[in-house]
Amino acid sequence: YGWNKNTRPLVGSRAQIQPSAVADLTKSISLLKINDSVRVEIISNPAHGTVLINWYSNVNHPSDEIILDIINKTRDLTHKLGGYITIEQCPVRIKSIIDVWDNVSGTVTIMRKIKDQYDPNRVLNPGRYVGGI
Repeated sequence: YGWNKNTRPLVGSRAQIQPSAVADLTKSISLLKINDSVRVEIISNPAHGTVLINWYSNVNHPSDEIILDIINKTRDLTHKLGGYITIEQCPVRIKSIIDVWDNVSGTVTIMRKIKDQYDPNRVLNPGRYVGGI
C-alpha cells in the first residue's frame, strides 16, 4: 500500500471506531456519493476498530469544495457511529484550514503541559500537533 505521486490518495484518513461498528462505517462510506470524479478504497481491521479510508481523484486538480466535502462527510459518518478520524493525507492548502486530528477532548490539556515541559520555546513542530500544540 505504498504511495508515490501517481498512487497517493487525494484524501487519506484513519478512523478509529468500536469494532462492532466497523461494518456499518465501511458500508456507509462505500455508499457515499461525493462527485463522479472521486472514488473510495477502504481497508478495515475489525478486530481493533481501525478503518483506512482513501479517496482518489480522476482529475488532476479537484476543487477545494470537493476535498472539504469528502473530509466533512467522512467525519460526520464516523462521528455518528461514535468514532473519530485523523486526516493523514490531503493537499497542504486544505491542511492549513482544517484540524487533521479531529476530537482530542480532555487529553489536550495534559499534552500541552508535556509540550511546555519538554519544549518550552516551542521550536519542535509548532502548531502541527493535536489542538495546535
